[in-house]
Amino acid sequence: MNKEEVTEYLKLVGVRLFLFFVFCIAVPVLLIWCTLVIKYTFPNPLKDILAILFPIAGILTLLTMKDLTKSLKIFSSACLLIMIYYLSISPSLNRNWTEDVAILPEIIIDKKQIHIKNFRNFSYKSKNDFSKTYEDRSYNLEDIEGTDFIISYWDSHRSIGHTFVSFRFKNQAPLSISVEVRKEKGEKYHPVKGLFKQYELIYVIGDERDLISLRTNHRAEETFLYPLNLDQSQSKIFLLSLLKGAQKVRKTPSFYHSLHQNCTTTLVNHINDVPNFKVEVTLDLVLNGLSDYAVYKMEGVPNDLEFAVLKRCCYISKLARALPLDKSYSIKLRKAVKQKIDFELNQPQ
Repeated sequence: MNKEEVTEYLKLVGVRLFLFFVFCIAVPVLLIWCTLVIKYTFPNPLKDILAILFPIAGILTLLTMKDLTKSLKIFSSACLLIMIYYLSISPSLNRNWTEDVAILPEIIIDKKQIHIKNFRNFSYKSKNDFSKTYEDRSYNLEDIEGTDFIISYWDSHRSIGHTFVSFRFKNQAPLSISVEVRKEKGEKYHPVKGLFKQYELIYVIGDERDLISLRTNHRAEETFLYPLNLDQSQSKIFLLSLLKGAQKVRKTPSFYHSLHQNCTTTLVNHINDVPNFKVEVTLDLVLNGLSDYAVYKMEGVPNDLEFAVLKRCCYISKLARALPLDKSYSIKLRKAVKQKIDFELNQPQ
């Protein structure tokens, strides 16, 4: 082959690669993404009809028009309009919220003191029947003792879970922080909807007798409490980062996202504010049912035991359901976990 033939051949390969990218990757991705945007973000009653018509019209436009360039321009323009619409959707602080997330916590950080207004401490008859109690609480940062990581599972397969943290204080009940979906009345959570700006985000700050017992006693979720390997200084920085996150959301609302801003990945963003910490968001953390194992592999929890043994020691659901919701609730949970871990560590090898 001479030089001109080589040039022509390379041009042909380039054109074919471009067409492969356009029709095998770009067009399918845009078609799916735009259809989902229509389905989950367009107003009723148009969205269901348009979610069917758009992909059909897009495919027919690309297949039937004689002028390929023109058909691509029409398809791209439609996708661009949908993208502009999607980017225009902004989060809000004012919606018809469900009662459990209607009130945002208010935080004041004054040197070594933190003051929390609207500290949640609900009592439950069932998961949907509860007495609303908001308190004002103050904590001295110098009294912080450590941090615990809590995970509860929605299903028996332990594939999807909810994670949150509790901070232990000297002579005070722990302070729990749970990053959650801020749902509107009549709204149900779905992970796919969570990818498309359908839920705002809230930092629930409350008592373990609320946040843990809701999951163990009334949602029948399998729940585990792991002591984290964070010292007093690291726990303090982690807590302050989370509180500042809650302050920010109170002023500037943010969307929850099922992948990069969910209950677990948001915690990762805050733990990375601790000096010398750099936690990468891995698949184990995105699929947060595996997040406790991810923390174990990173030596974030005690790893002198095999993970399966540690997990068994940190299971608290059965005990939590049996305990009275009094001031000793959190102490007894941690005492039971510590006793089980110590027992396993003292077993002969």
